[in-house]
Amino acid sequence: MASGFFRCGFRFAYDDLKSGHRDTVADKMYLQILKLAADESQQAVEDALRHYLSTGQAIVLEDLRERVSSAESITLVKEIDVEPPNLSDFTSLLPTFCKDATDDPISANGRLSENAPPQHEVAQSVAQSRPEREPDATVQRTRMPTFRDQFLPMATRAEAEQMNHLDYLSELTTLECQVRREGRIKRLMTRSHLPAGKTGESLDLTRLPMHVRRQLETLRDGTFLDRRENILLFGKPGSGKSHALCALAEQLVLSGRSILFTTCCLPNVTNGTASC
Repeated sequence: MASGFFRCGFRFAYDDLKSGHRDTVADKMYLQILKLAADESQQAVEDALRHYLSTGQAIVLEDLRERVSSAESITLVKEIDVEPPNLSDFTSLLPTFCKDATDDPISANGRLSENAPPQHEVAQSVAQSRPEREPDATVQRTRMPTFRDQFLPMATRAEAEQMNHLDYLSELTTLECQVRREGRIKRLMTRSHLPAGKTGESLDLTRLPMHVRRQLETLRDGTFLDRRENILLFGKPGSGKSHALCALAEQLVLSGRSILFTTCCLPNVTNGTASC
């Protein structure tokens, strides 16, 4: 079916069907109307539907088929003869490379003359005559250091690789976002005060029970932080509690979360002292 079926006449007819029939019946009738338009004539069906709507009559499929079949057929234009253009009319639009017509590498018939220099020499001459562009002062004032430092080298690369402007901007903005994310994660890692050496790579998961490993895996997404839930780990000294927490905190920092590792003092109720 053609995409033009959903025009005003068909839309109004569908609303009329929905107001007078159940949804399933209206949908079935509307599909039959669309099939009739595809088999016969879209314009004839729409004209008949507009007649029903303007007179307030109910849409009857059998009557609609009779109206469409009795309508005059539309002769479709299958072929159009177009005269070929006269290319000589465009000769005056060809660019002029030299002031002297005798030295013009483009001849009167639009072809390169025999005295024309090779194309690579012409390209090199144009590149040498092009003035060196200074970085735009507006770009220099932006708070995007990677964009500011890389937009000219990236433009040279885009020209060499024949990239379009959208690909060029996409490469440049992706690089800016990547450098910003790496810098942010580096700052978050420094502020976290995580002890060196206690990372996820150095954590021996085989030392931990299977249910603890599963719990650590579910905590890696950090959603418990959004829910403001506390995580408490209990175990004997040297069982890997701090290492497991540091490995989890490292993963959260790499995902962009802000983490702070610190110790806390617990009061000793037996003698009134505090131990850390």
